[in-house]
Amino acid sequence: MSDEVPTWTLDEHLRRGEEVIGLLPTVEADYARVCFHLNPADYNEEEPWSEEASYNQIAKPLFDAARLPLSVDYVGGTSGIEAWENVVPTVEWLHERIPVLVGLADRAGLQFGGWSFEPREPRDISYFSCGPTLDVVNRYSPEGQAAIDDLIASSTSKAVDK
Repeated sequence: MSDEVPTWTLDEHLRRGEEVIGLLPTVEADYARVCFHLNPADYNEEEPWSEEASYNQIAKPLFDAARLPLSVDYVGGTSGIEAWENVVPTVEWLHERIPVLVGLADRAGLQFGGWSFEPREPRDISYFSCGPTLDVVNRYSPEGQAAIDDLIASSTSKAVDK
């Protein structure tokens, strides 16, 4: 068994993204939001948790030059970057946005982990994730709260076992 993190090709991101878009509920544009997840290609616990991370130093001018309508959070450390866009995803949007972000990630030494649809309203709908390892949950939905409760219970039982 390999410890390697699964990745998708650009074609897989587009194909699977089209499938996810077909499942999305109707959400008013004012409340729509997508989060893009870019992760460090090499796991390095020594990276600073800030814009000072080496990959953020490379990515910031690339994001600036791309002039995308994004709010970018340069988290740093082992978490990478999250970029937010207020948009209702469509197939056309997917084919415009994803190739740019996959290319940007490649040039910055990051891995494009995918995107998630996380509207601000209604708060209780489940979030929709599109990436090989993305599993974003909404704490306001019953499914999301159950996932969070399971994670807490699992973490607590592991801590007690030690």
